[in-house]
Amino acid sequence: MSDNLEKQRELWLKKARRNEVLYPFGYMVDRTVVLGYTLQLQGVKGIELSKAVGSNVYEIMYVATLFHSDYKFVGRTYESGAVGLISAGKLYSTETAEYAFFYSSVAEKLLNLVIELVLIEKNTKGKVISKPLPIGWVKIPVEKLGVTISLELFNGSPRTLINPKASPTIKQGPRIEYKLAQTIRVPIELLLLVPADCICGPKDIIPGLDGDRLPSKIESTLDQELCLIPACQVYINDAVVEIPPEFDQMLVVLLAREYGLSKEAVRVYEARLKVACHNQWQLVNSGKLMSSIAMSRAGNILKCNGIPTVDNVFLHPSVGLVFQLEYTLNLARGEKDVETLHIIVGESFTVLPRDSAGEFEAWNFSSVMNTDPQESITGTRFFSTPSKAEENELVLMCEISPNKGVAAFATHAELLSVVSNRRNLEIQHKKKLEELKREEIMETSGKPSEILRRSPRDLKRQTFPKAEVKPSIAKVAAKTKKETSKMPQATVTLSKSPCLLYTS
Repeated sequence: MSDNLEKQRELWLKKARRNEVLYPFGYMVDRTVVLGYTLQLQGVKGIELSKAVGSNVYEIMYVATLFHSDYKFVGRTYESGAVGLISAGKLYSTETAEYAFFYSSVAEKLLNLVIELVLIEKNTKGKVISKPLPIGWVKIPVEKLGVTISLELFNGSPRTLINPKASPTIKQGPRIEYKLAQTIRVPIELLLLVPADCICGPKDIIPGLDGDRLPSKIESTLDQELCLIPACQVYINDAVVEIPPEFDQMLVVLLAREYGLSKEAVRVYEARLKVACHNQWQLVNSGKLMSSIAMSRAGNILKCNGIPTVDNVFLHPSVGLVFQLEYTLNLARGEKDVETLHIIVGESFTVLPRDSAGEFEAWNFSSVMNTDPQESITGTRFFSTPSKAEENELVLMCEISPNKGVAAFATHAELLSVVSNRRNLEIQHKKKLEELKREEIMETSGKPSEILRRSPRDLKRQTFPKAEVKPSIAKVAAKTKKETSKMPQATVTLSKSPCLLYTS
């Protein structure tokens, strides 16, 4: 892989991480019934700057996150652009209003907006000269709609909301004025490009949207025309994954131990390569979560039995492709009790190189697949493979070829069909996760023997365990003839859940 392409991948991943969405374990998103909301932050008044320097420039930034009564912080942390302050003696107020939008399937009475105000100080050259300073925060009930409301700020950090016994105190002086309205419709384009419970504003770049951004003033009617940019199909030719020699045996042993079965009761059914378009916000494609092709095995090489085709890859430099290697296994608990288990064992991604004219071009791609659940781009629940040693790597190789002659979403009706199909698949996937909830909570409350995958949001933001000491594939393969009970146990640590908001 060229150095230039690797730098592009690093930059793409960094931007995708900024749009990462937090869905706590068990949190369900029903995209068949969603309501849209527009937020107008009309201004802040009464900010006192005791050590203000006359020649310096002072601005504020709004940092907002949704807060669920049961699941705490959800969605994406939104940061507004810098809003200038004007002085009236010792007190300052904002000059302009800020707008934002989000949609959700959560009942209004359970949902709140938490907004923190952060002060930024710059010198006359526009350089930030001091650490951003939190001013205060507010908790806005989503059910209070359609009227302008003025609220006093709370002292301290909004993290106090995590503690149900905490009683935040009012900050005397500054007040924030806002208006929250329910939209007449949720644009179908935003359903396709932006996740639920994800606050976004006019400064955010949304690849796939014509013009890249929302209108500068987002009205509650949302009658401004939103359009998608052109897209194409992409073919994944000659795709293969090189796996360690004893990889299948290792999966069988670990799953047998995890489910309390014998090795003979666990059988690898098939491996599949899954591919999708990602716009740095979420997966985007033609009605399926991923294009999926079965793979056949020859030695330690898995080869696609066909050519994966990814539809609706937007012709935008910030659009990438995500690859996942999925294994399907059968677990025989009895003669007539066979459970089918689908697990992701590796993930990779790439940007789409462009020629001198800015057009996508075909190229050969190779990459070591990520096997660490914490590093997942999509938030997929991984099977946590035990080692990162070089001899145990999963290596993806393929040729990526764009077919520019196929347009995306020819009609509005087709787009509606795409989103409807996507919703149904997402709901099925969420239900499967919900079925695992009780079992996984029981596992985490007992002895620390967790091997199964966790989503990166579970690992980073929730108090679910992560296996840190893992046996190598070579060691596991060498013990396939021994009792699974003699396998080394993983050690587990718990980490506190960090808040998504600005303060540290």
